[in-house]
Amino acid sequence: MTDKEIVFRKKASDYYIVLIGVLGWAFILYSIPFAAIPEKPIVLILLIVLMLLAEYFPIPLFSITMFSTMTFPILYIMNLYFGIYTATAIFAVVLIFEAFHHKRSLRSTVFNIAQYTLSLVGANWLVKVWISQYPLSDPFLNLLIIYAFTSFYFLINNVLNDILFSIRPFPFTIKEWKSKALQELFISKMSIILLAFLEIYTNYLPENVIDFTTILFLTLWIGITTTSSILTKARIERKRLNALSMLSTELNRIITKDFGEKKRLLAETFNANAFVLLVKEHHEWNLLLKDGQVKSEVTWSDEMSLYLDEISEMTVVTEKEIENLPGNSIFNKMVLSQIFSPLIIDNDKVGMLIVGRVSGIGFIHDEIRLLTVLSNVLASTLKTRSLILENEKLLIVEERSRIARDIHDGIGQSLAGIVFQMESSLRKKENLPNEQIERWIYKLRDSLKELRQSIYSLRTCPVEKYGLKQAIEEKIRKVELEDEARITFTQKGEPYSLGYQIEKVIYDIFQESLQNSVKHAKADKIEVMLKYSREQTLIKIKDDGIGFSLYDKLIKGQTEPHFGILTMSELAHDFNAKLEIDSAEGKGTEIRLGIPHFS
Repeated sequence: MTDKEIVFRKKASDYYIVLIGVLGWAFILYSIPFAAIPEKPIVLILLIVLMLLAEYFPIPLFSITMFSTMTFPILYIMNLYFGIYTATAIFAVVLIFEAFHHKRSLRSTVFNIAQYTLSLVGANWLVKVWISQYPLSDPFLNLLIIYAFTSFYFLINNVLNDILFSIRPFPFTIKEWKSKALQELFISKMSIILLAFLEIYTNYLPENVIDFTTILFLTLWIGITTTSSILTKARIERKRLNALSMLSTELNRIITKDFGEKKRLLAETFNANAFVLLVKEHHEWNLLLKDGQVKSEVTWSDEMSLYLDEISEMTVVTEKEIENLPGNSIFNKMVLSQIFSPLIIDNDKVGMLIVGRVSGIGFIHDEIRLLTVLSNVLASTLKTRSLILENEKLLIVEERSRIARDIHDGIGQSLAGIVFQMESSLRKKENLPNEQIERWIYKLRDSLKELRQSIYSLRTCPVEKYGLKQAIEEKIRKVELEDEARITFTQKGEPYSLGYQIEKVIYDIFQESLQNSVKHAKADKIEVMLKYSREQTLIKIKDDGIGFSLYDKLIKGQTEPHFGILTMSELAHDFNAKLEIDSAEGKGTEIRLGIPHFS
């Protein structure tokens, strides 16, 4: 859908909302003079109280995240007792109070009240026309009126809603329509059953107790629905807290690479149509994540950057204010309300979470409170991420400096000494003995070994290019092509990022173990397992090769400078990891490396 079409649909939906609002509120204003004080004011007052309770404590339908209300039976009885004008005026007042309490937007409040009014007036008029055209016998008249009035009310209400949903540019899928239709159908059936039961029951009662019985019946029903609503809200709150706790745990595991894997969980937490997560690095705003109704190319001007710098607390931006945002090119035209949540930790703004919604209603208090908690978690995560990235950069610089020193102090000095001795002998034209030449050759080979070790340290690890799992699979594929060993690889648990340095250690130890199994142990079958658990990350390499004596290997490793068991053990020790080697001659080898989370 193009921006031009979105703008056209928005204007069409605005005109439709204005049309419904004018028609509905015109009848409400027309009804006020005719809403006279009734003969039984106590009954009307009790019905108003029950209607307020029904609106304030909606009952859940189908799932704990879908809500509806059972106001209609009370509205029907109010219309039956006091007439359409009184029912319309009272219903509008109740809805205004409910919207004010829940801090709903003026636009949605005006439209919803007008829509319900037209549904009520339309149902009342259609029933009168139907009765006048097709008179019925008295025993079934009231029951049929209940059925007809309820059906007409919900039919008109759904048609008015569906027209708006079809016109507006926001997505409205068949699945959403079916869910809404089933919800309205369930409410209408419940209303018919309750009103029919009340009608049949009161027919057998004396006239002087009918009002009391009706109020008592509705009170019992509202009591049940209120209790159900309170319990369900408690369940929702618990579910929301559990989801937030889970998200916090997942985000705290995120280091550098798998932020994108959690964006769906992040979006579902605050139930939005679009969001972007910006990170502030070196006084500049950079896009870290985006999802939903976000432009393919997210850009912002210098004015927008200054605007982001100035935001110090949660800021809600509505439809009209969005147009005044400086150089805003983040969300599509469908997004009608936004909320800017700065990510601040220790008075340092490390990022910004911007959430968008296709509805102009905006965000309620509970959603803003949830976003505040989530923003605190994200701020902590981004700060940790920044510190880890800086630490990795420092480690790389330190490693390069160490290699430079090793080359200068070791290989460089050794080669310089050999060159000096050879030049001195050449100038003196000496006949060199074989022992001297052999010493030079030995020193040159020793320097060559050191040079190879330095080159090995400088090599780009496949983990950096592919990630740990893919790097392991790629190495296994290459080994299987070169050798005849059968290698199986399994991964258990949900993967999470460990940081480049730790993943490189895991890969290096895996690679060395695999090479030893193939080249030295002559293994035919090798099993590799990578396991992610809550306590640690474990990699296990098991083969059916010839095995070896661990004691002999350790003694031999003292004199061999290549990447061996001692080097593997030192690497594991540097990261507080546990390296276990289980082997014996003729019984194969199993190597296990476990890295705890705190490392």
